[in-house]
Amino acid sequence: MPVKVLVVLQEPAVHHLKPMRLSCFVSIFQNLTTPLVGPEKECAYVYFESDQTAKCAIEKAYEDGHVDWIKPISCHLYPIRISSTKNLELVKYSRWSVCAPACKNGKQLGVPVFKFLKKPLIRKFGQAWYKQLETIAKTFLKAKH
Repeated sequence: MPVKVLVVLQEPAVHHLKPMRLSCFVSIFQNLTTPLVGPEKECAYVYFESDQTAKCAIEKAYEDGHVDWIKPISCHLYPIRISSTKNLELVKYSRWSVCAPACKNGKQLGVPVFKFLKKPLIRKFGQAWYKQLETIAKTFLKAKH
């Protein structure tokens, strides 16, 4: 694990990560994922802003120029998870209590999860795919009302 990412982290993550000598692993879905630590089973790379907003230390280290690689796509898409069948990639939203404040804020602001995750969705699937998603969502929301 790069030391430059540790600079951004807070305890207990550093305490748990250093002895593990583990930065990420391959999940049962064959995606790179990060370890969960602490009593709350938070991502090992989470840190909290002064207002208690959870942020990603890998992303912060990248944005600040400490590392030249972006976080794994599975993290960038969170709480969307990708799994695969023989012919399809399945895009699923996983409801987690840790995301409840963000979802509440998104609802108040009128920003659905797929719009909040536009950048990682385009990173994973491309601009054309995302445009199709927007069209489908618009049709779905119109039919719902």
